[in-house]
Amino acid sequence: MGEQYNNDNNNVTLKENSGYPKKTRSITFRLDSSVINELQREADQKEISLNVLVNQALKRYEEWDRYESRIGMIPVPKVMLSSLIDKSIKIAKNTGIKDIEPYRDEIIKSAAEIAFSIMKDAL
Repeated sequence: MGEQYNNDNNNVTLKENSGYPKKTRSITFRLDSSVINELQREADQKEISLNVLVNQALKRYEEWDRYESRIGMIPVPKVMLSSLIDKSIKIAKNTGIKDIEPYRDEIIKSAAEIAFSIMKDAL
């Protein structure tokens, strides 16, 4: 990850590859044993520490998951979204719109831009 830079009062500053210091902190949580066991199995499967897995999960919550319900989003698997876009293109072709296939990537990019704009405006 990075090298230890400073350690005081359970705060550790790590130097990232970018050269900017990244502070970490030790904290204790009480969790259900079944949750810990499942997280440990996942960490073992991914060959990472439990600490790294929990940090990744909390980072995802901080960056994304906590906003989903606020703006009415639901997780949609990539394969489902891709299939919907492909089906829409097929319908467009069948109704007489020609040469729409090259716009597939543009449609995906526009959809992402709209989603991020909605997220930004909702917060």
